[in-house]
Amino acid sequence: MPESLPPGPVLDRAIDLACELPGTVVGEMVSRLRQVKELDARARAFVMDAATQDGARLRIHLLLETWAAEGHGAAPASLAWVLHAVHATDSWHRNRQRLELVWTGPVPHGTTLRRTDQALLELVEGASRTLMLVTFAAYRVRAIHEALVAAADRGVRIDFVFENEEDSEGGFTGEPRAALGAELARRCNLWVWPADRRGRDSDGRVGLLHAKCALADGERLLVSSANFTGKALFQNMELGVLVDGGELPVRVGEHLEALMRDGVLVAAQR
Repeated sequence: MPESLPPGPVLDRAIDLACELPGTVVGEMVSRLRQVKELDARARAFVMDAATQDGARLRIHLLLETWAAEGHGAAPASLAWVLHAVHATDSWHRNRQRLELVWTGPVPHGTTLRRTDQALLELVEGASRTLMLVTFAAYRVRAIHEALVAAADRGVRIDFVFENEEDSEGGFTGEPRAALGAELARRCNLWVWPADRRGRDSDGRVGLLHAKCALADGERLLVSSANFTGKALFQNMELGVLVDGGELPVRVGEHLEALMRDGVLVAAQR
């Protein structure tokens, strides 16, 4: 092992790689790094073959390049120890994340699953900075509507991504803005997925916005099969998961923000 921590750029690259790539890939990298004596071209190719996906291979390449420039001649086994330590620390933090199942539908005797509407309401009421809501369909549910208005009134930024009839080319019918109500709609940043940014099947039909999630403060995430409608929240059979803490809520927030920044999602005309 090296006598001191690696230089900042190496550690930054190692953290990025260990936090983004599957544990199996990181483990295989560690194993391969321990098998080589120096990182010549052949050894680098051997280590990079621990991954097959282009994005993963790019991260490995950047780490190896940075190690060659900043590692001060240390053996590849030293880099293996760095990766092992970073991955172990990341795994420890991931394990602190709390997951809870949520459910709409028939309730068998003795169930401990949370109701979907209760989980969504708790998430909205607990938000202090930001709310991101994504749904195929949204119709006014009184308790949720009132909680969203109250969140906006206390200064929470609300970004609402919804499906619409025009961009879905008839795959969805209705007017979500009207369903939200003018009071709530004007308090939200409304986003849509334009038809010209969607993929099409062999018959020319566009893909639909079927994702359903709610994210509060980048820290609590609800992912569910349920739309934000009364039927989905109270009558249908729906299943989801509530994620409290950890990396997943952060990554979903970053993903949605990137879609907005890149113009995949655009601000809806009011």
